[in-house]
Order: sequence, then structure tokens, then C-alpha cells
Amino acid sequence: AAAAAAAVAAAAAAAGGGGGESARRRRGCSRVGLRAAEAFGILTVGFLLALVVPDISTVFGLLGATCCSLVCFILPALFYLRATQGVVDEVAAASLPRGSKQFRSLQRIVRQRRLSRLLIAFGLAIALVGTVAILL
Repeated sequence: AAAAAAAVAAAAAAAGGGGGESARRRRGCSRVGLRAAEAFGILTVGFLLALVVPDISTVFGLLGATCCSLVCFILPALFYLRATQGVVDEVAAASLPRGSKQFRSLQRIVRQRRLSRLLIAFGLAIALVGTVAILL
């Protein structure tokens, strides 16, 4: 393990051209540059949007149509799917007796995961309908 760590450090020094401290400074500068570029891009898009869109209610409507459906419908369902993914995989691998409490619990989780997928589809449909309604 120590030899592998030394080999990785040597390769990093050869690729990075120097010691650890200067490499960290360079990474910090690239992060600052990346964040500055992101901020500049966001401000530029906001400025161009302000020039092009004549009414602020259109912008608020688009934000409401997309963000509200995302926060209310899509994200909670995605969080539930992510939280129960390992449980379903684990329990499904085990052979459970059909009438047991664990089997009924697994059935409930599978049913709720299906409903979560339907909730995601519903949220996407609401976001699409809201966006089209605002643009028309």
C-alpha cells in the first residue's frame, strides 16, 4: 500500500510539475476562475433575459411552472426512490415466505416506488403544461 501511494505521489508530481502546496494553489486558482466564469455566465444570461423579455410576469411564470413542480412533485419522489433502492434490492435477493411481515413490507415499498415513478411523470407533465401555458 505504501509503495502504491508513493507511486501515485510520484506520478502526480511528474504530471503536476511540482510539490503538493503549489499544486493545491493551482487547483484553487482554477476553481476561482471556474466560479468567476459561472457567475459571469449567469449574470450575462440574466441581463440578456431582461433585455429580451418585455414583462417580468412571464419570467416569474416560467420559474413558478418549473421550480414548483420540481420541488413539490419530482424531487420528493426521487429522494424516496433513492432512499429505498438498497432496501428493495436487499430484500428481493432474500427468499421470503409469502405471508410473512417482511414480504408484506416489501410489497408496500414496491407499490410506493411505483407511485413515486408516477408522481415524477405527473410532475414533469405539470411542468410542461405550465410552461406551455405561460408561453402562449
